[in-house]
Amino acid sequence: MTILICYGCRKSGSTLAYELTSELLRRAGHPQDRLPGDILDLRHTVNFVSRETGLSMDLLKRIEAVTPPNRIIALKTHLSPPPDVLDYIKEGHAFAQAIFRDPRDNVLSLRDAGRKARKRGEQSFRMIHGVLDAIASCEEGLADFGVWAGIPQTLVADYDEVAFSSRQFLARVADQIGLELESDQLLLNIEQKVKNERFTQHNKGIAARHRDELSVRQYVALTRRFAGFLTAHLPHRLDAFDLATLADVDGTQEASRSDRDLEAIFPPNFEPDGNSRTRVKKTFVVLGCPRGGTSLIAGALYHCGISMGNFRTGQYEDPDFKLRPERARSARRLLPPRIRVRNSIHEYWGWKVPNAIYYIGRIRKHLVNPQYLFVYRDPEAVARSSARHDGINWDANRERLLRDAKRHREKLQAFERLLGHNGNVHVFRHEDIHGDPEAFIDRLFEIVSPLKPSRADIRRFINREGGYRAPETLPFVDYQAAPPPRLLDRARSRLRAIRKSRWR
Repeated sequence: MTILICYGCRKSGSTLAYELTSELLRRAGHPQDRLPGDILDLRHTVNFVSRETGLSMDLLKRIEAVTPPNRIIALKTHLSPPPDVLDYIKEGHAFAQAIFRDPRDNVLSLRDAGRKARKRGEQSFRMIHGVLDAIASCEEGLADFGVWAGIPQTLVADYDEVAFSSRQFLARVADQIGLELESDQLLLNIEQKVKNERFTQHNKGIAARHRDELSVRQYVALTRRFAGFLTAHLPHRLDAFDLATLADVDGTQEASRSDRDLEAIFPPNFEPDGNSRTRVKKTFVVLGCPRGGTSLIAGALYHCGISMGNFRTGQYEDPDFKLRPERARSARRLLPPRIRVRNSIHEYWGWKVPNAIYYIGRIRKHLVNPQYLFVYRDPEAVARSSARHDGINWDANRERLLRDAKRHREKLQAFERLLGHNGNVHVFRHEDIHGDPEAFIDRLFEIVSPLKPSRADIRRFINREGGYRAPETLPFVDYQAAPPPRLLDRARSRLRAIRKSRWR
């Protein structure tokens, strides 16, 4: 038999990860029977290794003695492994996974758990009375996580993957333990069953919740407090604002200062503020095929009050972001200065260019709080529309046009999968927008919040017959004349001002 130890920081999605893993094993012919009470505490409904039980080689040997051969059994724990258990895993006798979460979100979730536990009279988490206690608990969990993640045999995953890209996580677990998957549908079935029927310690289930629930000062304090962990384990999730905040961190100095001043920043009665100003800025990126509905999305954003650049036609395309696919490599050099200028001028801005899919991955780290709006349309409808728009004979060019539309769609889908199902990914179908405009408007208003556009204006813009018209007075901002600010320099100046006021 083989043991799979599922470690997770508390309130990091570890229960969901364990239940997904257990259900995967069940479907593969490995029943997850409850171990007897003389081995694991029966107060827990799953095979959980508590602090009272202790994680040791003796425990693993006793589990192996009562488990049928050729069985894989999953154990859940929040404990750090002793050296002999780590050696056991390194030698291939057991598997391990380690789940963590962006510590800024983890702190907020731990604080929520403490408040709920005291209200319900529960023991778990009841000693977490505020953010300071939550930070201490989070740091303890991250220290244990570092031990687990320190060996290459451990499968490491973060909360966003487990919660919002669950099938990707399941596929990685299956690959780790050598399970043959029947189909992608199996992973979907497992995800649905666990999320609908299992107890997973679900709280809010929001990605990057710190962006909306912390003030600027609180955001800065937590980001700098966990600077080392964020840069080491979550570099792919750091956006331009994160990078600016972390640009000149002296970790030791900041940690000592934070210990002294966090109580003022996070008072005992602190409540996360859903209307905070931490992430006022948003960048809207419209992605889709040419003739695939991107003009509809971009025009709707413009009528919501979003700056969509100096477009000149009803296609709402910003010429500063138009790059041919063969010039995609130059995006990393050409576009960041243009992005910085727009970041400095606009709180809400975006652009629409169908060919952006060829370069978006090269510049995404420069975008502040990006919102990706994907729009899909039937490939044949896209191809036929392209033929009409460009005056191309459909019968003679059908295969080529269809091939181009499908290739573009595949690139869109690949980038959507890369992003995962996070709160900043919004997917639309062109046919659904025309079929139910009111539902589209509802979703659009959620995306552009806290802006409050005129529903009547958006409704007038959405025309079932197409032909989205550019406004009579076209927008113009002289971006070339605007001072080209350096994002990091501006952010550093702002952070220095915050620190000076904080330390007085």
